[in-house]
Amino acid sequence: MKKYSLFIPLILFMPFAVSAQFDSLINKHAALQGLDPNLVRAVMVQESTYNPNATSNKDARGLMQVIPATAIQMGISPKDLYKPEPNIIAGTRYLRYLTKYFNGNLDLILAGYNAGPGAVEKYKGIPPYKETTKYVREVKIRYARLNNGESPTIKGGSRKLEQSTLMVYGSWLGSGKKGQTVQTASNQTQAAPIKVVKRVEVKDAQPQEPAANTTVFSSNSPQRSGFVQTLDENGNFVTL
Repeated sequence: MKKYSLFIPLILFMPFAVSAQFDSLINKHAALQGLDPNLVRAVMVQESTYNPNATSNKDARGLMQVIPATAIQMGISPKDLYKPEPNIIAGTRYLRYLTKYFNGNLDLILAGYNAGPGAVEKYKGIPPYKETTKYVREVKIRYARLNNGESPTIKGGSRKLEQSTLMVYGSWLGSGKKGQTVQTASNQTQAAPIKVVKRVEVKDAQPQEPAANTTVFSSNSPQRSGFVQTLDENGNFVTL
């Protein structure tokens, strides 16, 4: 038993130790997109455990496991997805898009990040996929921990967890925090807070002939494109 006594605590605390090297980027781009940085951290841990070189069997890449098709729609080159900052830019822009699209509903935002907004619309809620249901629950648990500094009760406490997590996120959306400005390297004050808007009807983009250097993905890939709009650098919707 002795030889494992130090190893187990290291495993438990490793994600928090590793996260420190990405904290400034998370804080910067969460602020630019009007997101709670702890939500970004919770998603990132679930997606890659802070591994910038992570690759899924669906070709989701990097810290926030963004697929190339989504990266392109978020204005990021797929070849840059293994670099921490471009990956975080793509992931936080996508979270901002989903936050606007689903009017701040945390369950739907997370389900959309995992399964795509099209699947959420199809089932009018969290899709009945085992992976997505587990994903939403685990990210919310981690998010609650990050904000409350403690692990919420899981067994028999799902309602309490639900209320606690949604209150935290709802409080964030309604607070002045999301509107705080930050200074970038170019010394420009950045973007406006998220405004909850009426959801627009979104349709799948029509298939197009891929460029020579573009990877073609199967239709059942996670985070499959389900919209024909993206966000420009100022956080405004742009039709593709």
